Amino acid sequence: MDLNVRNGAELLDRLLKDTVTENSSNEKFDIIVFMQLLRERIYVKNSFVRQFLVSWLKVLDSEPNINIILHISDLLDGLFQILDDSNSEIKKMCESLLGDFLKEISNPQMKSKYELMINIILIHCGNVNDDSIQMTAMMWLKELIHLLNEEAVFFMPGILNVVLPCFSYGDESLKKNIKELSKVINSKLWSLIEKLSQEKSEEKIALLKKIAVDKLIETLSRFTITPSDINTVTTTIESLRWLLHLVYKLPQFILSQIDNFFHILIAFLSDSSKEAIELDLKILAVISSSKLLIDTNNQNEALRANFPNYNKYFSLFMTELLDLFRKDQNLRYEKGSSIIKTLCILINPEDIFRMFAEILSTEKDSEFAISMVDILNSILLTSCECFDLRNSLKDFNTQESLSLFICLYKTWCHNPIAAIALCLLSQNYEHAFNLVNLLGDIEITLNLLITIDKLVQLIESSIFTYLRLHLLQVEENQYLVRALYGLLMILPQSDAFFALKHRLDCVPNYYNKISDSNQNKLMSTPERKKIDFKELLDHFLQVQEKQKIFKKQNNLI
Repeated sequence: MDLNVRNGAELLDRLLKDTVTENSSNEKFDIIVFMQLLRERIYVKNSFVRQFLVSWLKVLDSEPNINIILHISDLLDGLFQILDDSNSEIKKMCESLLGDFLKEISNPQMKSKYELMINIILIHCGNVNDDSIQMTAMMWLKELIHLLNEEAVFFMPGILNVVLPCFSYGDESLKKNIKELSKVINSKLWSLIEKLSQEKSEEKIALLKKIAVDKLIETLSRFTITPSDINTVTTTIESLRWLLHLVYKLPQFILSQIDNFFHILIAFLSDSSKEAIELDLKILAVISSSKLLIDTNNQNEALRANFPNYNKYFSLFMTELLDLFRKDQNLRYEKGSSIIKTLCILINPEDIFRMFAEILSTEKDSEFAISMVDILNSILLTSCECFDLRNSLKDFNTQESLSLFICLYKTWCHNPIAAIALCLLSQNYEHAFNLVNLLGDIEITLNLLITIDKLVQLIESSIFTYLRLHLLQVEENQYLVRALYGLLMILPQSDAFFALKHRLDCVPNYYNKISDSNQNKLMSTPERKKIDFKELLDHFLQVQEKQKIFKKQNNLI
């Protein structure tokens, strides 16, 4: 542009500004028409034009007689685009102008514009290519949420969509500031949901009903569909915290969308983050025991009878978790035990073991069934989470403990040593002895010997202290001694062999006392007398026969 023309244009611009400011109270100055002209040019990319527009807005904003803030929603998107200008001077001018406008938007006349403004701001909050633009947008978003107060929950899907990714930002100066600002915004929304969930007025319930729950779930699920990594794990964890918070506080709304995110939660259990998996399990546990879903969803009468405190999603959860273990061996062996132990804290361990047992009782893949029973048996016998469950099976003095023993036994038969361990735990020593005798008809594999080795180690642990003390009462517990000698005869002369041999060598006068053992009656309880051990033995043989057939078929493939 010719220098003289440019100087003339700048002079004319100053004269026009002076004229407008001097006559700002004059009704002949039509601010609406003037703003229309600015809006038509706000998206021009030319830096000189942008500077011209920003300077005019600065002048108009400084005039008390011109309430330009009422028209800011028409220009807001364009001003944020000007922030992307390559000229740093224009960027600073625009940042300053937006800062002034931000202080003025609390004007009561602006309330009707907040919805339009927040939708514009959300677009620029997602600008990950320019930290300064994102930072400015986040400042606007924070202020708008403050002004909207409870009505801000309408915009939760969009707000969380731009706020949560910022949780994974690093500690670079602007990135760190954006992350901290995001946490403040997130905390404000969290508190709003907390507050609204506690109020029971029709007005507040109507307010919550306006939340686009499907969009909200879609937003939160987006951050858990793909496995988290070191760069996104914080965002993933916060997304799961939100899901848990919403399931607790707004179950009637969130659980209506359960089919849209339940399978995502199951699949996420293979994630690498321990904290994220624990949150995921908490959500699934709350869903499984939700009273809102029991009446309408628990269609299976058998499930309703055995698991009255759960809905159909409990059995679906357990079934899909086993499917996940089946498909992913690394998950099964590396995290399976940890996942199940965590579940035993969140849900009654007896219900978990009973459900797993019922599902695995019909398992056709013998190798998988053996593997899962081994894992479950190890947890049952060693974990502190199952302490009460072990005591219930050990005392064996209630109808519930009898029912649980039979349920577990029928599945534990997939793994002979696990079945023997269960009998030893529940003090059904005679049946344990009978099972040991049947091991002579079963193929003694390396895995089976390793399992016996583990059982011997458990017998030497504090868990089976009572069992070792029972060895002092040979007359009453002769089948226990015989069962242990039977295991000794199967073991090769390894460390486990000598450990068990040394233990049995401590049994006092075993041979003398066993000779007249037929004259002694074994200790029994009313509940133990109700068990048909012959039927259980037949079941054990049937399961072992099916495993033989399964192995033959696999060998032919």
